[in-house]
Amino acid sequence: MEYLRFLEYPSLDVGAVIKYIMKRSDTSGIELAQKSGIPPQRISDYANNRRRINAETSLALEQALNIGHRGYFYLIQTNHDIYTASLKCAKQPTPDLTKISKHIFWDSDISKINWQTSRKQIIQRAFEYGDEQTILELIRFYGHSTVGQLLSQITDRRLADRRRQNAAKYL
Repeated sequence: MEYLRFLEYPSLDVGAVIKYIMKRSDTSGIELAQKSGIPPQRISDYANNRRRINAETSLALEQALNIGHRGYFYLIQTNHDIYTASLKCAKQPTPDLTKISKHIFWDSDISKINWQTSRKQIIQRAFEYGDEQTILELIRFYGHSTVGQLLSQITDRRLADRRRQNAAKYL
């Protein structure tokens, strides 16, 4: 069965798989609701990941969509749950927070900042509002070339002179 391959990809959420199978089988949400006995709004909730699939729902959807693997959607959801939990548990590297000025991140909980995905904004704030210790710690953490590259990508003119002065001084 072609849909079994989705069990190998834990990053796929159950809603995406439901939408894909509905599209491939040319089944609307209302048709799926009629075939499965699940209300249309609930089908929409499952397809948009607003509601979790339980074992009974999984069996009803499998029967309505002619999927011969028992617990198929329930397994996809469980795989995705484990994948999501493993991402949360993975320890992301952080700079030495004792060397970072907390006032720069007045609007955020510094312990919950994602230091990788937000690095451009972090560097921008540090070079606009940071003290020497903060800037040096972020240069150590990200590296000279990464900091220089990200600073060159910032197009915001506000406090551009301050960023350039700090870049000239520390890079």
